[in-house]
Amino acid sequence: MMAKISLKRVLGVFITIFFVGTLLTAPAGAAGGLALADFEGGTPSGWFVFNGASTVTTTTQIVADTDALALPDQAGDNEILSADYNVIDFGGFGNDFTVAGPQNWINYTSFDFWFYGTGSGLAYQAEISDNRSDPAIDTSERFDYVFIDDTVGWKHISIPFSDFTRATDFQPGGAPDDGFTLTEIWAWAIVLPFGSDVVYFDNFELGPKIIDDFESGLPAGADTDGNAIGFLTFNDPNSTVAISTSTTPAAPVPEAPAGNSVLQVDTNVNDNFGFAGVIHAFENAALDTWVPQDWSAYEGMSFWLYGNNTGSILFIDVLDNRNPGSTTDDAERYSINIIDDFSGWQHFEIPFSTMNRKEVGNGAPNDGFTLTEVHGWAFGVFNAGQAFTNYMDDVALYGVAEVPELLVTFEANAYEVTEGGQALVTVKLTREIGASPDDPAEVSVDFYSEPGTAGPDRDYTDVSGTLTFVAGGPTSQSFT
Repeated sequence: MMAKISLKRVLGVFITIFFVGTLLTAPAGAAGGLALADFEGGTPSGWFVFNGASTVTTTTQIVADTDALALPDQAGDNEILSADYNVIDFGGFGNDFTVAGPQNWINYTSFDFWFYGTGSGLAYQAEISDNRSDPAIDTSERFDYVFIDDTVGWKHISIPFSDFTRATDFQPGGAPDDGFTLTEIWAWAIVLPFGSDVVYFDNFELGPKIIDDFESGLPAGADTDGNAIGFLTFNDPNSTVAISTSTTPAAPVPEAPAGNSVLQVDTNVNDNFGFAGVIHAFENAALDTWVPQDWSAYEGMSFWLYGNNTGSILFIDVLDNRNPGSTTDDAERYSINIIDDFSGWQHFEIPFSTMNRKEVGNGAPNDGFTLTEVHGWAFGVFNAGQAFTNYMDDVALYGVAEVPELLVTFEANAYEVTEGGQALVTVKLTREIGASPDDPAEVSVDFYSEPGTAGPDRDYTDVSGTLTFVAGGPTSQSFT
């Protein structure tokens, strides 16, 4: 297939690029969502109970928000899991993914759930079945973590994956011994202790990758080019903004521990195209370097936001890549608006695919939402015409991204060259070839110059040629 991609001007000369090959988007491998089991409507598909001579019974039950078994801050009815057991050898329950296929948990950070105990002091075990040596049989390598029933009532348990260790009490024959990969999860389970009890569980889920939890203040500095980095504010001349952290917001974040710190953003934005907000430009520990992060493996970003039901326009920006060799804030912005039509805390999940490019007049690249060099994020208020306070907490990344479309682009929007000099033009792919099974083996890029305001031979020398990109090779090539 031959298709025209784009035209770019280099001192009045148009460089025309063509590509050869079919470039398709394909989904990534199987991936779990944040929620594993919330028991609304019963137990999930793949549910299992295991026991030898012991008895283990799991059932779900609906509890009202006035019930003694209601979760903290529960509103309305909620369905939970009851585990009634008498273990004399072994027993437990869990969720198997064999039928649907293994899940990829690499983009998550913890295994989380609610546990209603009796304060028995008994030791329970969370167990995760990682990759197999033979996909056809259960050879999954087991990793586990012990937690103690030390509380009467509900307790939220969050176990970082880094705290799991390779199980020593049981490994099936043929289990790998290659570390906790998290890329091929076949099951999770709760192993019950010796003894008898009735306990309850709810909301098994995977913890997201936290970008900012605001527990360490709001560091700020400047890079060697004089760009402000860390946490900083922006506003038009007729609007004001102030930022701080608070352990006493108007209401606590749902399920947050005592003393939890949040971001407080106080704004007074005028109603004549006014704006104000906060940026986190990612910094190093010394607060002297602007350090981008690679978010390309994730589906989107999430956060808690406290609203005031003002009807105002709030917005979230992602500061994507900058121009090569940049010394200024020319990061390309992608944005989404949020209407302040809610009161109190609300949790948002924003897929990156729903964000649109925002032009802010900073000379940013225009090469798509690559997410490979994210320089920061921002929260702001637009045209509100009143003063109010928003709070934010736990800005995070979630999900597993689909493989992005394979495209050919220029590295920069324009190339300047002095008279008598040469322009070094760099062409790049938006990702590596081979990330999708539908990718071609190679991509050929034909280029040649065309007259613009400059003429050939008089103002420039004609150039043409072909660049070939192959799987496993570089993703950028240049010509002069």
